[in-house]
Amino acid sequence: MSKPQIKYPCEWSYTIIGVEERGLREAANQALSGKVFSIALSKKSKGGKYVSMNITTHVASEEERNGIFKKLCGQTSIKIVI
Repeated sequence: MSKPQIKYPCEWSYTIIGVEERGLREAANQALSGKVFSIALSKKSKGGKYVSMNITTHVASEEERNGIFKKLCGQTSIKIVI
């Protein structure tokens, strides 16, 4: 499978999943410190155990996009980053 062709700079979205909305918002603020981004509630699981949120921000390069992904993955409040 070939790597997708992404033209930079562009808007990029990440989905983060965790157990509480407040913790996800704080983790996003830490991971994207200094960047302009939007964050919005996406879904809650049926039992209310998990919550997902969508983050959208401007990225200038693949390196920046991957760096943000790694920073999000490094936050303890975030269980999954897509």
